[in-house]
Amino acid sequence: MFLQQLHQSPKLRYAAYLAWNFYTWNAEAMTRSNLGACQLVQRNLGQAEAELMRALELDPGFPLPYFNLAILAHARGAEEQAGRLLAKAASLGYRAATRERLISAAGSMLAAAEGRS
Repeated sequence: MFLQQLHQSPKLRYAAYLAWNFYTWNAEAMTRSNLGACQLVQRNLGQAEAELMRALELDPGFPLPYFNLAILAHARGAEEQAGRLLAKAASLGYRAATRERLISAAGSMLAAAEGRS
């Protein structure tokens, strides 16, 4: 619904400037990244990947989707890919892009999924 409003009201795009801590000026990329993170927590890995990739299409310099894609790769057992994505997030300025944070985030995601079972 927010994405629809974002497309209908160009002024809404400027709401991102009010954020105190962000890594992109693109409100749609930020929204897609958040949707991808939500899908990741819900263990909808395909949908998470699609949203995160869309966020990167909109802003390839946005580090958070890379970090969340690293979590996804880790969850799939693709450690080499996770490492590359983690390094990319770090190179774009995401300070929390550490191996420890990746493992912690992936563990939290799995624990949340198991708690819903």
